[in-house]
Order: sequence, then C-alpha cells, then structure tokens
Amino acid sequence: MAGKEIEFRNGIPYPVYREPFTNEAVKTAVLNSLSLQYNPLTLPGTDDILPGEDRFIGATKLEVIMHRVSDRAAHGDMEAVNFIYDRILGKPKQQTENINVAVNYQQFIKELAAQPPKPEGAITVEVREVNGVQIAERATVSSAPPPLQKPTAKSFLSALASDDDDDDLMDGI
Repeated sequence: MAGKEIEFRNGIPYPVYREPFTNEAVKTAVLNSLSLQYNPLTLPGTDDILPGEDRFIGATKLEVIMHRVSDRAAHGDMEAVNFIYDRILGKPKQQTENINVAVNYQQFIKELAAQPPKPEGAITVEVREVNGVQIAERATVSSAPPPLQKPTAKSFLSALASDDDDDDLMDGI
C-alpha cells in the first residue's frame, strides 16, 4: 500500500511512508496479471471444467477477456460493442473547427466605425443556422438602461397609496 501508513512495533504506532505506485508501475502490474494463464472455471468441489470453458485451456487471461467481450458483442450487447470500438479499435478523432481571422485591432476599429449607428436602445441579435434551424447566438443592447433609483420610504409609501388593487387585502390587517 502506498502513502502514509502506521506500523506497530511492540504495540507502539510508528508512522511509515512508502513510495506511491507510478502510473507506469500500475500499467505494468495489470499487463503482467493479464498475461498469466487462465484457469478455467470448474464445478464447485470438483475438478470438472464447466461446459464451454474447455476452449480457454492454455489461453491467457487477456485472451479470455477478449473472447468473452467479442461473444457478448456478437450477441447484441451494445456495451460490449462500444467497449470494442472505444478501447480496442480506438475512439474517432474529435473534429475541431479553427477559424483564423487575419484582422488586426486597427482594421477592426475602422470596420466598426464604418457601420451605421444604431438607434438608442436598439437590440442586435446575431443568428447562426444549425441543421436548417436559425438559432439566436447573442443579443446586445446598444446603450445601457438607465440606472435604478434607490427606493426611499417616501417613494414606497406613495406607491402603496396609489395601489388600489390591494385594498381588500389590507382590510383585515
């Protein structure tokens, strides 16, 4: 076991540190284990090999695993099919789109200045098309809304006095 451990000597605990396993050491241990010979399954309490296990006599553990996964995939187990595709044949390379824009900052400012001015409070929506469907990607307002006024006790009371819809709610209070 890697990491900090406690070792007891004459009933007294002593901290002991062991070097953790590296990824390479774990990979080597797993590959060594998978390269060992497979012992076919037997009936409990006997040395009789279970039916179908005789085909694995002399095979390594990795070979048996691959036979069993391929059998499950052949019988329609989609998890086994995906395992074969992902782990054995390899996942497909992910496609990425790289758009290089050859515009420097000064050109960008000139193009921005050449655009017609937008009316006060106008909303600009950028739209892109995906599989024939238009999707709004970004909406921007050309000017900021006016700042909110901080409420005061006077404005709160005047709002209450002008609200006639809630009078019936206030009657019982």
